[in-house]
Amino acid sequence: MFKDYYSILQISPLATVEEIRQAYRDMSKKWHPDKNPGVDVTNIMQDINEAYAILKDPTKKARYDNEYRRFKAQSTVRTHPMSNTGTDAHSQSYTYTYDVQDESLKNDMTNARTYAQELVNEFLKSLRNTSKQAAKGAWDSAKSYVLVAIILTIIGFLIMMCSRTDEYSTSQYSDPYDYQSENLTSYEKQGSQAVKKLSPFKTPDTWSSYTLNESFSISVPNTVELRHDYDKYTQLHKNVTGIGETYYADLVVFQQKGLANESSDYDRHYCRIMIMHSKGVADDFLRFYEIEPIDIETAAFLRELVTNELGGYAPIGEPTYEWIDISGTKAIEIKYRRKGNQNYTTSCTIYLLFNYDEMVKMVIAYREQERNLWLPDLDNVIKTFKWT
Repeated sequence: MFKDYYSILQISPLATVEEIRQAYRDMSKKWHPDKNPGVDVTNIMQDINEAYAILKDPTKKARYDNEYRRFKAQSTVRTHPMSNTGTDAHSQSYTYTYDVQDESLKNDMTNARTYAQELVNEFLKSLRNTSKQAAKGAWDSAKSYVLVAIILTIIGFLIMMCSRTDEYSTSQYSDPYDYQSENLTSYEKQGSQAVKKLSPFKTPDTWSSYTLNESFSISVPNTVELRHDYDKYTQLHKNVTGIGETYYADLVVFQQKGLANESSDYDRHYCRIMIMHSKGVADDFLRFYEIEPIDIETAAFLRELVTNELGGYAPIGEPTYEWIDISGTKAIEIKYRRKGNQNYTTSCTIYLLFNYDEMVKMVIAYREQERNLWLPDLDNVIKTFKWT
């Protein structure tokens, strides 16, 4: 069996990496269940994610392209249309009676198909839950389809926010800080918006530095490690790859040491640094030095983002939102607390950083009962962020 992944994503075999990624986003959005009420989109969703799992990986794509040329050269190939009940959106089949010759590619395609089925099933299951739990596991299980939905929401909102030219009225969100009680040297005002200026931080020699997607760099303390390619979490996605300290991935996760190997005490502690990178097109986002006021509409959007991040855990109190300045780079900082496992509580911070045609979302979480173990290191990670 062979699938024409290029036809599934409706792109040319000559498509660039960014064109493949954009096609995946476009098709994911087009066939989202919310946009197709009453239609069974399961098959096409699975095909879209299966195709992207192969074509986004340079090694797998190279193997697929070699086979694709052989496949196209055979004139006896015939299609096997899937049965169409009238509710199945996948009315056109892209599956062919062609025997794949490359054994490695066969394995790639089998794994991609299993991955896509599990991913879509999990996503559709989440849609059947209550609205509070609709995105359960969206980050902790790092299901790529759910993450793409969040990315699309952020992109759409930021495009809308960046295009607004009207004057913002002062509201409870426009200036959330009492300047009489704050240290004035720690804040500045841009228009009516307060911006917290982070103090400089010298990265210790013991920290490890990483460049991701040749777009930005970050440093992490030696108390965490990059997830290994062979642990279950990474095997599910197959998208953390790289040479040396340069990594190419949509999602990168750092964790407490020992978790990947499940050492004897791996579950005694908990911390995560999760970084998601998304590429858009010119002017999708603010420039790295620009801000927009956090007004009522923006605050409502950010609150919904936190709800999606909770993963079924109960929130504790209300989140806070503010702009921060990292040596000239602006970011939105969202802080919230939630309940965790075994009666622990978890402190979480989301950072949203923008740079013209790309954005980064970083989530840092740790057990509050282990504050002395993880801080101040985790509070300083964001200070090492630099756009390249």
